Amino acid sequence: MENLRKWDKNKILALLGVIGLVIGIVGLSLGGVALVRIASMDNESDTDSVDSHTHDGWYKRVDSAVYTAPNFTVIPLTSLTITFDLGPDEAVYFSYMGQAALVPDTGSSFIGLNFRVDGAHLFYPYITFGVSNMSADGHFSPITLQLYKDDLSEGTHNITIDILGSHNGNYVNLNTLYLQKYPI
Repeated sequence: MENLRKWDKNKILALLGVIGLVIGIVGLSLGGVALVRIASMDNESDTDSVDSHTHDGWYKRVDSAVYTAPNFTVIPLTSLTITFDLGPDEAVYFSYMGQAALVPDTGSSFIGLNFRVDGAHLFYPYITFGVSNMSADGHFSPITLQLYKDDLSEGTHNITIDILGSHNGNYVNLNTLYLQKYPI
């Protein structure tokens, strides 16, 4: 009986080992696919801008800084603009990511971002990054903005980001914009 228990224990350990091996192989395969997809999207990493388009998705990256000069003026990030087509009964999801930088100042400072769709500044959603009593080093923060729209008409559209800041030296950089179409 004891040999039978030992044999069952060995069988269970072998089965767990095989399951672990299968999970590891699947994980490595998925990681390899992700790396290949990222490499294909990022094949121009030495440039300042990357633009990629798949069947239902668009991606654009602009690494250079865009300043909020003149201050208190809405400035579209035209270098980040993506033009896309929508078919009948399609919705679209937009995702922006970047880094906001506020320069040292004696008072308070802010930077705000909104989407601009087909040349129209959208007031919602928006993100604002601001501080008061600035440090001598300035302030930096990652920022994100997302939007799902199911009310755009069939046809060609464009999207970008609008920025507004309280100081000419404030800026955003490492900007990425992604959009994905969905059937509704």
